[in-house]
Amino acid sequence: MRNLIFSLALIAATGLQQQPPVAYPVQLISFPGNPTGVCDIYQVGLNVSNGAYFPCNPTTRSWVAASILGLNNTFTGNNTFSGTSTFNGGAVLGTGTLSGAANLLISPTAPTITSGFNTSGFSITNNGTASFVVIVGTGAGTSTGVLALPAAANSWNCWLTNQTRADHIQQTASSGNSVTFTNYGTAFSATNFTNSDLLRGGCVAN
Repeated sequence: MRNLIFSLALIAATGLQQQPPVAYPVQLISFPGNPTGVCDIYQVGLNVSNGAYFPCNPTTRSWVAASILGLNNTFTGNNTFSGTSTFNGGAVLGTGTLSGAANLLISPTAPTITSGFNTSGFSITNNGTASFVVIVGTGAGTSTGVLALPAAANSWNCWLTNQTRADHIQQTASSGNSVTFTNYGTAFSATNFTNSDLLRGGCVAN
């Protein structure tokens, strides 16, 4: 009787021991779009239309968006990249803001003309601060032009070139939210802008 009790106790104790983990082979499942339905922890979904991979959340057993590898990639919403992220071929942003280190680098906010560029009748079109076109006005001549920019941590580094004619334009002042250009013409002395000239430029913050 004692032997029987001991044997039953041994069997019970052995059964309570933690079993070794089971290694499941990863199963890749292709979908024409984003994965749908219930998933298992060893499954990874692939959106074949854009190359997006979706691992399975083991708690909710639902697909979660991961990274997009190797194809033309589109990120929507607010995306945070921790550590070092490398984009071979460049990163294309829609209406987002590009930050370098901890500070603003490029902003989608449109620069605006606050003074100069021949006083009146001027215009500016833009793709944020990264690229813009200024059409010089037709009012009283000025040799300078000032743009208002979104707030930068320190100041702005900008450039401006004249597509219409040979002309040297230099950035002569900058603050956290503005930049000043001076036109030096071809004689390298302050010279009024020429009416209706087309100027191309851009700015990055530092």
